[in-house]
Amino acid sequence: MASWFTIFFARAESGPTLAFCLFFPALNCFAVPLAAAGEIAIPYEVTIEGVEEKDVLDQLKEYSRTLSLRDRPPATLGLLERRAERDISPFLNILKSHGYLAATAEYQVNPDSRPVRVVFRINPGPPYRLRSVIVEAAGETGIQLPVPPQEALDLESHERINAQKIATAQTKILRHLQRHAYPLARVTERVFRPDHAAATVDLIYRIDPGPRAVFGETTFEGLETVKESFVRNRLWWEAGEPFDIRPVEETQKRLIKTNLFSVAQIHSATEVQPDGALPMWVTLAERKPQSVIAGANYRTDYGPGGKLGWEHRNLWGGGESLSANVQLSGIEYSGHAAFRQPDFLTADQSLILGFGAAYDNPDPYISRNQTTSVMLERLLQEEMLVRAGISYRLAQVSQLGVDETFGLLSLPVEFEWNPVDDLLDPTQGGRLKLQAEPFYDTLGTNITFMKSYAKYSQYLALTADADWVLAGQFGLGAMTGAPLMSLPADERFYGGGGGSIRGYPYQSVSPLTGNHPIGGRSIVELSFELRTRITETIGVVAFLDGGAAFESQFPDFSEDLLWGAGVGLRYFTPIGPVRLDVGFPLNRRPGIDDAVQVYVSVGQAF
Repeated sequence: MASWFTIFFARAESGPTLAFCLFFPALNCFAVPLAAAGEIAIPYEVTIEGVEEKDVLDQLKEYSRTLSLRDRPPATLGLLERRAERDISPFLNILKSHGYLAATAEYQVNPDSRPVRVVFRINPGPPYRLRSVIVEAAGETGIQLPVPPQEALDLESHERINAQKIATAQTKILRHLQRHAYPLARVTERVFRPDHAAATVDLIYRIDPGPRAVFGETTFEGLETVKESFVRNRLWWEAGEPFDIRPVEETQKRLIKTNLFSVAQIHSATEVQPDGALPMWVTLAERKPQSVIAGANYRTDYGPGGKLGWEHRNLWGGGESLSANVQLSGIEYSGHAAFRQPDFLTADQSLILGFGAAYDNPDPYISRNQTTSVMLERLLQEEMLVRAGISYRLAQVSQLGVDETFGLLSLPVEFEWNPVDDLLDPTQGGRLKLQAEPFYDTLGTNITFMKSYAKYSQYLALTADADWVLAGQFGLGAMTGAPLMSLPADERFYGGGGGSIRGYPYQSVSPLTGNHPIGGRSIVELSFELRTRITETIGVVAFLDGGAAFESQFPDFSEDLLWGAGVGLRYFTPIGPVRLDVGFPLNRRPGIDDAVQVYVSVGQAF
């Protein structure tokens, strides 16, 4: 009697199966589960024993292929054992990276359990600690290397070995050498000499420093409309100076900050020339020099507003810029134009010519004014600059039914320091701005006064990824030299609004006549924010603002401050966060303050 068999595939609810049906006088079929097409599956579970430290255990689980491939079980026990065997080497490397240099690891596969059980048994042994850190030149060179102190490497004697710290220290060593004329230094070997009896290790970095070098000639690539002389003035090194990586990094930052280049890369030759010079290359890609800027905002106290601007950043090839903008809102109609000439008389110094005209109509006053200014701006060092110049402001100001005209000649001086990680959305660092401006009225009153203001902001990332940030700001202003009501109303100090004490109407935090703000001769402002990111593009803020303006020349801290609190929403974009803040006055004044204020604009509040 003839016999035959047929093999066919079927899919059950529980997963793929391979069904064998043998056709004889009677029909017999059986099926087994598949891990993938053509493979018989052996389901299993995994246990890791002997490790108590959670971060170490989590890392072992993360790198275990036996664990990560559980949903793709192998077809045979041999394949499962091979899979477990391949985990042993990465397990030992992970354990060593955490200081367990004498660790052992083994596995066992129990085929009799259902599902099959794979057990990794780890014996980490004692955590090894650093006894010493040695940095030496490779080979018998006799070179005395410039070496950073051990505390700068963040590797302390008797501390537990940490692979990340050891790698970071290596980077610091190479950077230190690059700061001291060894641009081509490299680590040839990293040696661990363990003392197993004491569970300690001597760590040795062997360095090939390469030859000492000085900066050689610099070649520029990619320039089209920007003059080479402009770019050369941005260099923070000169040919013949000992090589130092810091001016190279600073030059790259300065080139990007010109807003003329989308790419600014600096690299050196791979060999030092016989005379000790190291040639440098600067590769650039120019941006389009013109841009149009548009923005919108909304505030409960004066409604919607908008801004439209235009800028040309490279008029004649030397980074000369011309900008103009107009702003419109329920309380302001203004236009401003500015011309900037970089490298005026010397490098790192700019001449700035400005002109503006405005009609301002906030609650405290009405002002029609025009301002012309000539300023010199000097970059003192990284993130630090000073401005000084002369300004003339012609203003017609009305307050409480009194009209006055002023022709204010002033000598403004400003200092800025911005060591923050991001100008648009800082998470670390601080900002300091100081302003002082003596005024003299040339139109009849002959009043003179000094207006000064200082503001400091601090940012602290509370988590490593900066998803939680604590921000604070403190501002202090004073006007001396004239009585309050002799001062121009549009130059006095006022608080309140989206950029000041949120929750209170714009410029309403001020000494009052009745319910009408008249401005003060001094002011204090405080702001605190707790910022958090929920997603890559969405963030939430809780804030508390406080402050007051005073009739006295200097803040009178015996008077009560007005406080406002609220919450905000942030939507992060490439041009900065879009913010929505809702503020509530905690010291609400009847007839002056609404129950809530809403602010919509671009950029963090500070």
